[in-house]
Amino acid sequence: MKAKAVCVMRTDLRNSDGYKVPKGKLIAQGGHAFVGLITKLLIRQPHPYPDGEDILYFFLYPPGYVIREWLEGKFTKIVLAVNSEEELDEVYNQALALGFNTVLITDAGDTEFSEPTKTCIGIGPDWEEKIDKVTGHLKGFS
Repeated sequence: MKAKAVCVMRTDLRNSDGYKVPKGKLIAQGGHAFVGLITKLLIRQPHPYPDGEDILYFFLYPPGYVIREWLEGKFTKIVLAVNSEEELDEVYNQALALGFNTVLITDAGDTEFSEPTKTCIGIGPDWEEKIDKVTGHLKGFS
């Protein structure tokens, strides 16, 4: 079995001036999605530090779990496209309903957008055949 993580990005995004969003901004949003997926899998553990901070983050997963296969394997990341916020919400809700590790990325609206804007979601990492049940119909982002 092959493990992967997926970012589903909106293709209809326009900035507050009505222009296409720069590719760098879209890449950053996708980065937020993949980092968000990993962050959700971190465990908080109290740990004494000399400066008084007492939280340590670490991964805890049983042998053979998909996160291990993904992190220690090819670390496959796929970016797929949807054409609207409604379609993004539909894929997000389906992924949540099926129990996937899922994050919704909403840009704060401080640079390109004039208000908070849903840009993409992250799903996984999980087994490819499971994720494809939610995203298999989507095309690659270009």
